[in-house]
Amino acid sequence: MEISVLASAEQTARRGARRVAADRIARVAAMPLAATGKIDKVRLRADYVDGKIPAEDVVR
Repeated sequence: MEISVLASAEQTARRGARRVAADRIARVAAMPLAATGKIDKVRLRADYVDGKIPAEDVVR
């Protein structure tokens, strides 16, 4: 059974946890990794800002 991330975020918002619910959901094929093996958040943010990572708005 596949759980929709978007549906899950919408359900969280409906339950009243709006402050912890996401406003936008972005899907990536693979997380960019730094030399240390950790997620490269700087590159991830840069790709998002440049429009390389599309995001969907969560309906509230």
